Amino acid sequence: MRTKIPALALAIFATVANGCGKHVAPIETAEITIESAPTPQVDTERFIDSVVKGVRLGDSEKDVLERLGKPVSRKIERRDYCGISELLKLKYEGLEIWLDRGTGSTASGWAILETYITKPDIPIRGGVVVGDTLRVVKKKLGRPNLEEVSGKFTYCSYYTSENDNLSMDFKDGVLEKIRYYINPC
Repeated sequence: MRTKIPALALAIFATVANGCGKHVAPIETAEITIESAPTPQVDTERFIDSVVKGVRLGDSEKDVLERLGKPVSRKIERRDYCGISELLKLKYEGLEIWLDRGTGSTASGWAILETYITKPDIPIRGGVVVGDTLRVVKKKLGRPNLEEVSGKFTYCSYYTSENDNLSMDFKDGVLEKIRYYINPC
């Protein structure tokens, strides 16, 4: 950060610092630039990519099938939540992907709204995996934007962009579930 201080202000400061009654040579007016260290950013905005096994929030069903293959199960569920009336749930080993008709512009209409990871062999950015401790996750990703503790359960949330979020559920300090999601509301 740069701050410009008029030389007259510095002259007044110098006069006061040196004693008000002493003779001081006339001072030319000029601007002086003082550089200070940048203010450290608070961990409220950061980029944590939502890529999981090659797919990310907003990708189409076609993208998912091309990258991950046929799911163990495919189910359409009816809901009424923030304008979402249908969810397509694709289940893979250790990974569940929820798609809706509205989070992305795709030919099929289905786009990834949420991903859930429950197995340790699926890393996210920073190398975080299910089974990591809360301390390890904080070391890899930094301080979460939100951390709530209730008994042996801890919930952490990282805001990845305007509507994208990363949340993690811990039990006894060990990561059990990772969730990327677009806030539809």
